[in-house]
Amino acid sequence: MKKLIPTPPKDIMISLEGMPGPALGCIMVDSSMKMLWNRAFTANWPEFRQGIEFCHEIFGRKTPCENCAAASAFSTGRPASCEQEFIYEDGKKIYFQIVASPITGENGDINHCIEILQDITSRKKIEEKYKKISDFNYSIIYNAPVGIFTLNKKGIIISTNPAHVKIAGNPSVDRLMGFDWLHCSAVQQSGLDVYLEKGLAGESFEVIDFPFRADITGKELCMNLKGVPLKNKSNEIEGLLCILDETTDKAIYLREIEQLKQYNENIIQSIKNGIMVVDKNLRVLTWNEGMEAIFSLPSSQVLNLPLEECLAKMNLAGAGEDVQRLLETGKSRHVEKISLFQEERGIISINYGIMPLYDDDRSQSGVILVFEDITQREEYEIKYQALFDGAIDAIAVTDLDGAFISANPKTLELLGTEWKVLSGKTIFQIICREDMEILKQCLENLRETVSEQPYKIRLTSAKGVTLPVETTVSIVYTGDQAVALQFIMRDIRQRLKLEEQLQQAGKLSGLGELAAGVAHEINNPLATIAGCSEEVLDLISEYQEGSILEREDREELNDLLRIIKEQSYRCKEITRSLLDFARVNKPTLVDVNINEMILHVLSISGYGREETRKRLTLVFDSALPIIKTDYFQIQQVFLNILKNALDATEEKGQVSVRTQGGRNLVSIIVTDTGVGMTPDEQSRMFDPFFTTKAPDRGTGLGLSICFRIVEQLGGQIEVKSRKGFGTTFKTNFPNNPGDRAVF
Repeated sequence: MKKLIPTPPKDIMISLEGMPGPALGCIMVDSSMKMLWNRAFTANWPEFRQGIEFCHEIFGRKTPCENCAAASAFSTGRPASCEQEFIYEDGKKIYFQIVASPITGENGDINHCIEILQDITSRKKIEEKYKKISDFNYSIIYNAPVGIFTLNKKGIIISTNPAHVKIAGNPSVDRLMGFDWLHCSAVQQSGLDVYLEKGLAGESFEVIDFPFRADITGKELCMNLKGVPLKNKSNEIEGLLCILDETTDKAIYLREIEQLKQYNENIIQSIKNGIMVVDKNLRVLTWNEGMEAIFSLPSSQVLNLPLEECLAKMNLAGAGEDVQRLLETGKSRHVEKISLFQEERGIISINYGIMPLYDDDRSQSGVILVFEDITQREEYEIKYQALFDGAIDAIAVTDLDGAFISANPKTLELLGTEWKVLSGKTIFQIICREDMEILKQCLENLRETVSEQPYKIRLTSAKGVTLPVETTVSIVYTGDQAVALQFIMRDIRQRLKLEEQLQQAGKLSGLGELAAGVAHEINNPLATIAGCSEEVLDLISEYQEGSILEREDREELNDLLRIIKEQSYRCKEITRSLLDFARVNKPTLVDVNINEMILHVLSISGYGREETRKRLTLVFDSALPIIKTDYFQIQQVFLNILKNALDATEEKGQVSVRTQGGRNLVSIIVTDTGVGMTPDEQSRMFDPFFTTKAPDRGTGLGLSICFRIVEQLGGQIEVKSRKGFGTTFKTNFPNNPGDRAVF
């Protein structure tokens, strides 16, 4: 084993002060890395290998290492350093720092180099420890779900992590690094710069759900931001650590929850019924406006009160047991018609229901109580029931299919039955079969109107008696929903009997007037016939048998016989008109096109002539429906009214015929510009033998016959007239005369 090289002269020794670790010694090597001498190795490093020639052999290397400090010093002429490790057989490691300094000769050549070896094992271990900690911390920061970034003293971003980049809207890292966040427009406009300046002044801060618009990307967001000042060992501010958490979704969710909560609260407050919510600790959580109205207690007096105290204020202590029972069993309960006394309102009536309140996990978290004030409804029900029971008319309520729901005493009296018998029937079971279609048509009409006009039908009593009634049907609504039908039926047996008596009296009166009219109408032609007959007898008596009449006498005799013939035919016409007036023919119903009927009447009656067409104007409704009526009777009515209009206008006036119609009705409107009628004449125009025409122009029975026909067909005649300004006749005909029952 080789000896260590002798210690070099003192003048070439260098100072080892200020080195980072204890100096193990120094050695001198030549350009081939061969050691020329060493110092202090034996004292400072007992394990120093003896007998080595080259410096790299100290570390168990056969050749110089790539980053050899001595080699760098020889090549550059400047000091250099490197780190090396020595591994013991048991695996223990020792780390060295080698500082190599070139030695320049007299001629400027570098032939030698001094290497100073220092033990940096402790420092290296500390560095490795801190590196692991640093790597660990970096891993935490890099993978943190929140944004972590730092600002320098000027407010410029100098570090960032992926979460921060994502929150910022995923700009490039190069764009984010070096960005002056403190002075950007978004921070300045939002007011966040006030907090950042506080942080850079050494004051920690935190903002929650702060609305912000990213300056780089324009992204709208809400965020939580916490700022922690960064200080050095001298307690000087070096920058600001920012921890950023985006809360946009959370803010939106919370806002939606708040809106939903407010929406639900508005619904609860707008409900007219009282709503009270109690938590599982039996404290009042909710008290809506309905509760305030019913119990005259403002919410400020009851919220957060124990249930027992609240119920005492409500004078409803008994409800506490119901609430306790629900908490134990979870079963809802409904209580009806509870009477309470209140100082402001007196006795009130309420219904209330109790039901459980559940959390999202279906666990019971409280109780909901719903109160309904039925005080006014009960008052209405009492009044309605009194009116219903005491009504002089029969009133029955059925469902929409006609099944009886209720009937007042008058209905039961009219039908001669009991409610327990009637309750199992429908309205159709008590209607006469012949009138069934009338009722069905009425119910069909209700689809377009709220109530139907009174109409006549016949009921069948429990004893089989036919009962004529005048009936009105209306729909009963609950809110906007149709729920029932109400029938008001008036017994008209007495009225029909009275009408029959009045009709009989009218017939007797009419018969007297008719007899007087007949006597008056027939008396004139009979007097004429009698006078002419006497003249004929006198003329004949002047001649003997076999004599020949003179020419003048023959002419006179012919004139007298002609007059007798004319007056005889006049008597016949009067007799025929009387028979038409008295005759009651049952209508024969067929489909009739009114427009075509009018054209047909005009063509066969001679009114199609040119002189008449100049005075006549036709205006037809092209959409006029086909109606079911008696063709010949309606033709007779139109012809009579048209003849009267043409007669009233003589040869100078104008007559217009117009038709119009709806779903179940058609009208013929005849207007003339003739002489018109006075109010007195209008009141008598339908009377038999009344006429405004000259005695030889009519019998006065035409309009009377028309009136009877129109009435029999279920229609009506409307007349408007003014003396000197003409007359309008509007004749209305229903689509089916059977729509109106005639008793």
